[in-house]
Amino acid sequence: MRITLFKVLQSIKIHDDQADAVVGRLESHVESVMNNNIKAVEAKLSAMQTELAALRMQIGFVGTMLGIIGLALAAVPIVAKFIR
Repeated sequence: MRITLFKVLQSIKIHDDQADAVVGRLESHVESVMNNNIKAVEAKLSAMQTELAALRMQIGFVGTMLGIIGLALAAVPIVAKFIR
């Protein structure tokens, strides 16, 4: 892209040093925008990872509770035999 833009600027009679400066500034701007976008995506990814960890913990808790409830229900007939 740099060479193409530089040649276009030359074709409209922009001096080489000015064309090089324009291309350099454009590259800096594009790099800055890309870095900002990458940082935003990284922040969103980090937030999603945190939410995923919380969901995993909640699912683990629900699984544990279901296991306890299942054991309690299975124990009811056994305990009922001892009470009679």
